Amino acid sequence: MPNGLKRKNNGFTLIELAVGLVILFLLAGLGFSLIRSASQKTKVAVAKTYIAQFAMVIDGIRNDCGFYPPSENGNLESLTSAGPPSPKFRGWQGPYFKTLPRDPWRNDYFYLIQNGLVFGPQECRRQQRGGPYDETFVFDSTATGNAGLIIENFLVASARVWLNGMEIFHPNQFNPQVSHLEAAVTLLARNSLRVWIPSNVQHSNYFLISVTSPLSRKASYILGSRGADKQPGGDGFAADLVWLPGQATGSFR
Repeated sequence: MPNGLKRKNNGFTLIELAVGLVILFLLAGLGFSLIRSASQKTKVAVAKTYIAQFAMVIDGIRNDCGFYPPSENGNLESLTSAGPPSPKFRGWQGPYFKTLPRDPWRNDYFYLIQNGLVFGPQECRRQQRGGPYDETFVFDSTATGNAGLIIENFLVASARVWLNGMEIFHPNQFNPQVSHLEAAVTLLARNSLRVWIPSNVQHSNYFLISVTSPLSRKASYILGSRGADKQPGGDGFAADLVWLPGQATGSFR
């Protein structure tokens, strides 16, 4: 070892101390990142558990009363009511919750009810890599005539939607701050619904599209959490946790 770097009394050189401190800082940062990731994974698991429990209660009310519970300002507040929301809920057994728990990020769970469904709700989202989203859905309907086309928007700033060749929504109608879009449409016995989202829209932003008719008795709901960022859309731990019920069981989208 050169004389200039020779240890005295078995001590360490300044260079060795500096390298040691850098390693300690790196290990500390790595440990914090792992702890934070584990914490967020736990929060996601807790949120999914609560959402699944809410879904069981909502589906149970549908079985008992024949209707899904109403959405109060986009949330589940109706589940805390002892009395039925309206006389038609004859099998109501509330309150189902004394108080509504918030998600692990201290935000309210959201709940949107859709009655008279003919199509959807269908998630429309660009792939993480690639060009624009361009998808056509074909569906039959016995409820022909007057209907509604509904979009629950999660931060999409531009898109086009056609029904049976007629443009219903164009890019200027989309705004990340507007979460709900609705338009009157006319249904045929067989319908073609085309959705186009440009490539400059982030993968984390999406919308759910549905078609409803006053002649249809089918209903559905959208239930979930906004995730760590408490905002619509998002990736990773900030992604929305959205539950869409199926014919037998629901699933996260």
